[in-house]
Amino acid sequence: MPDPILSSRTLDVLQNAMRGLSLRQQVIGQNMANVDTPGYKAATVSFENELKRAVDPSPSELRLVSTDAAHMDLGSSITDPQVAERPNLTLRNDGNSVDVDKEMVDLAETSLRFQSLAQLASKELASLRAAITER
Repeated sequence: MPDPILSSRTLDVLQNAMRGLSLRQQVIGQNMANVDTPGYKAATVSFENELKRAVDPSPSELRLVSTDAAHMDLGSSITDPQVAERPNLTLRNDGNSVDVDKEMVDLAETSLRFQSLAQLASKELASLRAAITER
């Protein structure tokens, strides 16, 4: 359980987004490692829609709110990233659906997003540190 002093909604969202991007990077690596495996179906990771829903829920969605420190931990309203077979794939003659060019683009995009989120998390933690030390 994270320390409540260092807990903030912003850090929770950043952590979940980075967790999703990390998993996506692993899945891209698996796809690339299996580029020559007959019958291998490329996978993808989805988490952005769930993350967006947790950050900005529709007015019809109800959210649990803790109003007292003694209340039970409500847990994160953000579900874990989901790994699934990539839809709409073109299969090669051997049944493999890995597209190396697409994987490389996805890897570059994932890396840039992760680096950006890491910088935001660092700035958020620096703000908390400054508030604690009154600087």
